[in-house]
Amino acid sequence: MSQKPVFTDNKHHVCMELMKGEVADAVLDAIRESNNDVKVSDLPGFIVIEVPLRIAFDAQTVREHLGKLDWTMNDLNEVMHAFAGNIETYTADSFVLSRLKI
Repeated sequence: MSQKPVFTDNKHHVCMELMKGEVADAVLDAIRESNNDVKVSDLPGFIVIEVPLRIAFDAQTVREHLGKLDWTMNDLNEVMHAFAGNIETYTADSFVLSRLKI
C-alpha cells in the first residue's frame, strides 16, 4: 500500500506539523487568516500545514481563536513536532517560517 506524500513541494513550500488539539486548531485558524493557499493534511494524531514560501502569524490571533489570553509563541513548542523551512522570527508575539531564496 503506497501513501501519497504529505509534504508535496519542499523546494518552494514551508510546513509545520502540529499535534492535534485545540491549540493546533487555533494556530491553523490564525495561519489561514494571515496566509494564502494554505493546504492541510489531516493525519492520525497530527496535522501538516503547508504554505507556499512563507508562513506568518501572531500570538494575538491564536489567543483570540483559543480564548486564552496568556498563550504565547513559546507554547507552540508543546504542539509543533516538526517544520520545514527557515525560522525568520520566533518571538513571544510572532512566528515567521520561510524558504530562503537560492
